[in-house]
Amino acid sequence: MKPNYRLLIAGSLLLLFGLLLGGIIPLFTNPRLALSAHNQGIIAGVFLLLLGLVWPYAVFQRINSVTVSVLLMIGTYLIWIGILVSSVLGTSRVTPIAGAGFVGSNGQEIAVACILIVGSVMTIFGMLILVISIVRGTMKS
Repeated sequence: MKPNYRLLIAGSLLLLFGLLLGGIIPLFTNPRLALSAHNQGIIAGVFLLLLGLVWPYAVFQRINSVTVSVLLMIGTYLIWIGILVSSVLGTSRVTPIAGAGFVGSNGQEIAVACILIVGSVMTIFGMLILVISIVRGTMKS
């Protein structure tokens, strides 16, 4: 039973990016959102590392494991990138608490919303398939 090395590498990199971001938080248009991106990078990196270790317990059927791992990797990175872009542009429509006091242009707000929504949908869909696959794997043993 081998872990999913793609997820382990993607998680390690995202964790590293999140840690590095912590050193430059004051440079962003919205430092509160930059802090959120820092935290998101660390949490999502650990999340991907954990998924990489849990991966051998999943039994995939209709959708192969590569597709699910790509959904999870791209989804988590998109969420991190969306928050990071929002901290640079100063958007706040989809991040009203951390973005309070900032407003981006309509196009910027829509772009950030699209990035965050697509990333969230991909991550949720990937997790749903993974949970079903893990349950399937535990029923077989």
